[in-house]
Amino acid sequence: MNNTDAPLAPVLVFVDRGDSGAAVRYGAAEATRTLRPLRLVHVSPSGDRWLIRVGRDSLRLAHARAAGEVAGRVLVQSTHLCGGTRDEAVALADSAALVVLEQLPPGNHRLPMESDAVVLASVTDTPVVVVPTSWVERRRGVVTVGLDTQAADDTAVRAAITLARLRGDVLRVVVAGGASRADADTRLERLGGDGCDLAVELTAAPPASALASAATSSDLLVVGRHHPRPPDHSRLGSLARELLAAASCPVLLTAPGHVHPDSQDPRIEEGPAVPAHARRAS
Repeated sequence: MNNTDAPLAPVLVFVDRGDSGAAVRYGAAEATRTLRPLRLVHVSPSGDRWLIRVGRDSLRLAHARAAGEVAGRVLVQSTHLCGGTRDEAVALADSAALVVLEQLPPGNHRLPMESDAVVLASVTDTPVVVVPTSWVERRRGVVTVGLDTQAADDTAVRAAITLARLRGDVLRVVVAGGASRADADTRLERLGGDGCDLAVELTAAPPASALASAATSSDLLVVGRHHPRPPDHSRLGSLARELLAAASCPVLLTAPGHVHPDSQDPRIEEGPAVPAHARRAS
């Protein structure tokens, strides 16, 4: 088989017990837009027949929803992993072009815990989109990204520019931290930002609060990640974690763009990366 016959990597949606309707809709739209297959995966703990049955029902509902969304334009596949391990979940994520997860608001958990999105985005290099459970697409035509003129790399801004072009959206660039408009314009011009409609906003507010506020009127918020040192530390920085907890629109966590020289993020504890939903109190 030559390279032209190689199958495209899928858009992968991890399905929760509630069938993850918002994530499935987002994943189906991305699969249709990119003409990639859509793969739905649910991970159930071994030994609990009720959770296994609920998981199968959730996956069946998600598959029916996805099939209706794509309307035959791309292939939809479903996989149910009973007793799936962290390594299996990460391997699936690593083989995908994009991973989509749905996230409940932090206050909806009975017990304090890291969300599935945080756990998986900490350990995979595949781009991850985290969709709030309450999200309903309104097509505002806005992709938002933060710009730090002193940042180590431009991965998030480049990704946001590309997506704004492909989607025909306005790119909103939030510049926090006291940078000048001239510095922001210079960096955006170098990155090709003039190739899409730009709206540059300078703010004195902290980056997390400024971006969380901008997310309320955006279709997508783009946030960067880093390669940690040592490699078993998290790929998420403090800004990404804050935004995942607060964002009201889908958040794209890009592939890691630079090596974090002095990462102080806690190590990811051993155990299943997905699903945390199998550990939630009923």
